[in-house]
Amino acid sequence: MRWNTLPFLGVLLLAVACTAPTPRDETLATQLQRLGLHYYLDEDGDFVVDLSPEPGRRQRVWIRSEVNNWNHTRIREIISLGRSFTQEPPRTLLMSLLEENYHNRFLGSWSLTRSPQEGTYLLVFVVKLNASPYNPLLIPALLEAASAADSLEKTLGIEDIY
Repeated sequence: MRWNTLPFLGVLLLAVACTAPTPRDETLATQLQRLGLHYYLDEDGDFVVDLSPEPGRRQRVWIRSEVNNWNHTRIREIISLGRSFTQEPPRTLLMSLLEENYHNRFLGSWSLTRSPQEGTYLLVFVVKLNASPYNPLLIPALLEAASAADSLEKTLGIEDIY
């Protein structure tokens, strides 16, 4: 399997969070263990979970250790990479994903980001979830991110690479 864009995603997640390493979130680690989910920590301190949205398929999902604060609520991001592009993605695809955000996605949405260093465009599915301990929506959020990103891979007819 090719993972050439994964190092960039790690750099992107770190750049968005801050410049200092993020400490491991012990509450989240405990919750993942209680749910029986196997994970590892990447170099940024984010939790990485490999899920199978359907038999024979695999999708990597990042759970950010860093949380954002909004209106006295701690928000955690769950991210799954759907596709990377070396040039700007087709507008028809972007419009289709915007429509999907509105009609079919309830826990998250598609986002497009660009690496200024590499010029690579990434289509990522992002779920923003309350970071409270033992959030009952954690599993549905992980599955939604994995399912959406894997579905994009299949729709575009690319191999199962993320």
